[in-house]
Amino acid sequence: MAALPVLPPFPPRPWTDEERHVLTQCLLTLADRYNAPEDLRAALVRELVPRLIAPSGIRRYKRWRRQHTTAANTEPDYCAWLEQVVAGYLRYRPMLQNGRETADGVVPEVTTLIGAMVDRYCREINFVPDAELRRDFVHEIVLSLLESYLYDTELEAWLRNTTRNHIRRAARRWRRRKETPLGEHVAGFDTAQLEWTTTFADILTGIRRIKNRRHRVILLLILLYRLDAVQLAAFFGVPIDTMYTWCSQARDDLRRCMNAPQG
Repeated sequence: MAALPVLPPFPPRPWTDEERHVLTQCLLTLADRYNAPEDLRAALVRELVPRLIAPSGIRRYKRWRRQHTTAANTEPDYCAWLEQVVAGYLRYRPMLQNGRETADGVVPEVTTLIGAMVDRYCREINFVPDAELRRDFVHEIVLSLLESYLYDTELEAWLRNTTRNHIRRAARRWRRRKETPLGEHVAGFDTAQLEWTTTFADILTGIRRIKNRRHRVILLLILLYRLDAVQLAAFFGVPIDTMYTWCSQARDDLRRCMNAPQG
């Protein structure tokens, strides 16, 4: 009988079907150890396997392993980390699933905790967001939690660190709002208005409605990567004057699409 594969695969490479199967069985065994109900066992496998086999999951394990190496340089194995992940999942997942009904739909209960942390870190750096911007902060951190948290650390500690970093980055961007490319070279246009009085989701929706593919790409590069006109000109390989024209046209398209009634 062939030996079971060593997890995670080293050097990093795509996981084989056999390795995925062994990982799944390991998660189920750990879930059984904690007497997890059948529906939660299935959700655990469905949610965790894709994230554990992703490069970000491997990096997270390596970081955890470095933090937990003993004084005798004895490294904890992968199964020890998986056990901590499963224990954290069974402990914290209900907090992320349970929610309360609001006008915007079901909101996870953990948003109350995140909102308090947002307020605390904003006060620490004397940054006062308006109600809409604060709501966006909470929404973005909840989204990061659902997509990135791997349950191998205490939930509150992870949230504190994530919220603090998010608020500091957002405050720096806000204080550099005069450099926001979306408002450049448009007479009478407030440089911060489009990015900060409209939610991130609304801007993305407006960009998706633009028919001109080049304009969509320009706006996404500005919104997601903060490229200025010089960087965009280098990216497209065109003169800076041409880039200014394209940016102006792209912004005009975005305004039209965001002001147009939804079809």
